[in-house]
Amino acid sequence: MRVLAIVALVCASIATASAQSPDDIQHANAIFLEGRELLTSKQTAAACAKFEESIALDPTAPGVMLNLGLCYELLEKYATSLFWFRKAQVAAAEAHLPAYEDEAKRHTLALSTKVSVVKLDTTAIPEGAEVRIDNKLIAATDYARIELDRGQHALEVTANGKQPYERTFQASSTEGTIRIPALVDEEEEVVDMTEPPVETPPSMLGRKILAASFGTVGLGMCIGSPLWARSTKRAYDEAVANGEMPSYSAARTKQHVATGLFVAGLGLIGIGTYIYLTTPTSSTATTAITPVIDGTQVGIAVSGAL
Repeated sequence: MRVLAIVALVCASIATASAQSPDDIQHANAIFLEGRELLTSKQTAAACAKFEESIALDPTAPGVMLNLGLCYELLEKYATSLFWFRKAQVAAAEAHLPAYEDEAKRHTLALSTKVSVVKLDTTAIPEGAEVRIDNKLIAATDYARIELDRGQHALEVTANGKQPYERTFQASSTEGTIRIPALVDEEEEVVDMTEPPVETPPSMLGRKILAASFGTVGLGMCIGSPLWARSTKRAYDEAVANGEMPSYSAARTKQHVATGLFVAGLGLIGIGTYIYLTTPTSSTATTAITPVIDGTQVGIAVSGAL
């Protein structure tokens, strides 16, 4: 019933508000009536837009201000709603409209317990810095209490010779404090000195994988073939010592195969080394891979950087 009372009250006396010209007031009234119809049909956001159009044509109309306050209250934008109800209260008092004034005052008192409030701690920023929330300049006298609609807001702090400070924050139903840190001097901008990682082109990576494969297989053959040859000879000698007659030709053939595998392994290591060393690289470091074969060990020696 309170909502209907506001609508009826505003409807009865909207024409008493002053406007810049008769055409403006006629247009403002027409838009205002459109907003009332939208509000009655529960199209609240659209109604707010119409009332904003109307108040732009007639900035002193307390009835439109009351409806704007009501619209934003229904949308739970309590800070915006409070703004319009307070303006309506002042405008109604100046226009000697006590019913309007009382209605605005009632809503103002109720909304003051619902609105989101933030406090800015600006002790660390220099004097003369400008603070904006959602691109709206905040006066220094308001830092201790800033009423905001619930939801996300953007904070920006600027000062001469300093880098801007920006952040977003969430306004909730409880009061909170936002501490603004000391602003950084413009010449103290931090430069990232970390070198970007060097990416290996797919073609280079493929050649390196191929080279590693050849080298690994070749190394395995160079290590495994002498062990197989030694095992074959040991088995032959043990059979002879036990009075058996093992096939000498078969043992000899295995020895030859082991020797061939060893030579082939060396060849694979050489091919892998050639592919790796001929792979294009942006690095200035060089790598040398050399087979090592002596009486006690078989392997490869690597020097430089991989």
